[in-house]
Amino acid sequence: MRKFMSLCMALLVGFLMPQIVQAAEVLPEAVDGKITLTEDVTLTSAFVVESGKNITLDLAGFTLKNDTSLKADTIYVEKGATLKLTGNGTVINTTKGYAALYNNGTTVIDGATLKRDTAGDNNYYVILNHGNMTIEDANVSVNGTGSSLVENGYYDFTSTNERKGYVEGVNEKNPKLVVNGGMFDGGMNTIKNDDNAVLEINDGTFKNSYQVSLMNWNIATINGGTFETPAGNDKTNIFVASYGADSVDKGVLVINGGTFNAEHLLEGYKGLTTPVEINGGEFNNTDTFFNEDPTKTPSATVANGAEIKGEVEAPVSALKYAKEGATVTLNSELNLDDVITVPEDVTVLLPDDEIGEKVFVDNGDGTFTIAESADITKLLEVLEKVLELNEDDYTEKSLKEFEALLTSIEDEIGELNFTKDEQDKVDAITKKIENGMAKLVKKNSNPETGDNILLYVSLGIVSLLGCGFVVKSKKFN
Repeated sequence: MRKFMSLCMALLVGFLMPQIVQAAEVLPEAVDGKITLTEDVTLTSAFVVESGKNITLDLAGFTLKNDTSLKADTIYVEKGATLKLTGNGTVINTTKGYAALYNNGTTVIDGATLKRDTAGDNNYYVILNHGNMTIEDANVSVNGTGSSLVENGYYDFTSTNERKGYVEGVNEKNPKLVVNGGMFDGGMNTIKNDDNAVLEINDGTFKNSYQVSLMNWNIATINGGTFETPAGNDKTNIFVASYGADSVDKGVLVINGGTFNAEHLLEGYKGLTTPVEINGGEFNNTDTFFNEDPTKTPSATVANGAEIKGEVEAPVSALKYAKEGATVTLNSELNLDDVITVPEDVTVLLPDDEIGEKVFVDNGDGTFTIAESADITKLLEVLEKVLELNEDDYTEKSLKEFEALLTSIEDEIGELNFTKDEQDKVDAITKKIENGMAKLVKKNSNPETGDNILLYVSLGIVSLLGCGFVVKSKKFN
């Protein structure tokens, strides 16, 4: 029996060793842990970075791919191994079910293109991460939609197959992917953050025309980047879902920044609570903030529990998710006479290109109407004339004349929609007039009766300025 087992092991080693040696023979020799390509290379055996090794692979502008007969990942990094992939070259996989790069160890990508040849039914992830990976800069793309472009985490955490599930000693229990830059384009989903995985996106561009730019099942933080979903079945940037805080699919999403361009920002499984916290970002959603289409299966209705807590640019449909202390600058089209509902203690701002043209009118019931900003030139001209007077010019006759001017435009004043800047200017002028009249009240009092002969005039002007119009603003909270 022992002899038989020894023979089997010898045959197995004899079968495996040629592939490892062959790969070593095809690639240039490592110099101080660095392999630099000098030409395009087609592998007939997998390039494996073994546990305990620390390798830099400099593509040097060349292409590394697997032969179509090789059923293996183009690059495979074992747990305990470290790889840095650089050199502005290209890594391609041509075989169904295998990745251009499969990482169980620690990998840094800084300046490389990764893709797959999608001829026939060659579907699979371009990058599969079951270890720790940092992408400083990369161009990752695929034309097919049979699989997600990048898979971080496990398709089925409980599977004993290392390509699908966590296997102790083979891969990491909590795979982590950090993206600091690059272009990621295509796939069924562009980035899939799967079972028990942690994702951090700081920058980069993520495009998808089939489903979503990001599918998050566990823990993801977005600090920056651009997410483009211009077309496709979902037309939504992010799908997020959860099976509970104690599961491997927690569905936690925190957005601190980034630009999101799509019909909708979010969607999720109906009936599942998904804790989403939004502290910043620009959300250019042309339809609604959340995709609440009840006809969609299984991606139906809203991602429950989402909260906007910081300063964001977002459409009106995002307001119902804004919480106390949030600031929302509206960036969707605002029509005159539109009525918007604002949550308590939430600040709402007009977009920059609407300031001076539109204002908010407080309806007194938690709603505000979009109105056209009026021209207050005539009013300001009258007020400026009053300010130009010297104290000696403040006579009963002159003040009566100014009162008549104000009275003549009283109806117009009552319909004015002031912007915040205009309101501040009127308030400042009114305060100066009040102070000047207070001095004149004493100066012009009738010594015999004590009556102020200008009192009725001054009260009339202050009343017109202070109460004769509805105070309206480009900002409210």
